[in-house]
Amino acid sequence: MSKCFFIILFLAPYIVGFAPQDSSYTEWQIGAGSGQYTYEDCSGEHTSHFYDAGFRVTTKFKSPWRLGASISAIPSNERLVVFGYPDFAYDNGFFSLGTTGLRVGYLERTFFEIKCLDEIPYTTGRGLFRIGMGTPITQNGTCIWMGANVGVYQSWGFGTSLEFPLQANYSLSLTGRYGEHNSIPEYGISLGLKFRR
Repeated sequence: MSKCFFIILFLAPYIVGFAPQDSSYTEWQIGAGSGQYTYEDCSGEHTSHFYDAGFRVTTKFKSPWRLGASISAIPSNERLVVFGYPDFAYDNGFFSLGTTGLRVGYLERTFFEIKCLDEIPYTTGRGLFRIGMGTPITQNGTCIWMGANVGVYQSWGFGTSLEFPLQANYSLSLTGRYGEHNSIPEYGISLGLKFRR
């Protein structure tokens, strides 16, 4: 059974008629947002509002490898917490597996993913950890992603992101999420800009 699954996974691009994507690119992304999460201490449950911003750069080589890094900043207790994370993955276009998680399907088509720390800003973007699907909804490249995410939020919540092109190599993304922890709202919203060459 497991051999059959891996054979189908390997042949899937050819079964459904997708052409292999052997292009290379470099992508820059900036983003910022704000949100609310819950936390607990000795006096009970409370909410905290926060802001975050980040920057990411990734290069996909013609060989099936992708290399990049991201950094995000969150003000916390009158301090600025800055955190960075690498992006190193085997990425043949249809299939990606690396430090930021797993994706099956072309980004230009419908795809499924389980990801962590790959979209900035980390928390008000698609969440520190997420699972979901993305698909184009117009011929000009507008794409919608829907799924669930968590972190810094206490509980999983519904997340969605709409990305649409401004010019040939520029796109704008609007991301939002909503969840509840013990009937207390946990939410986030962010705006991002991507440039690819």
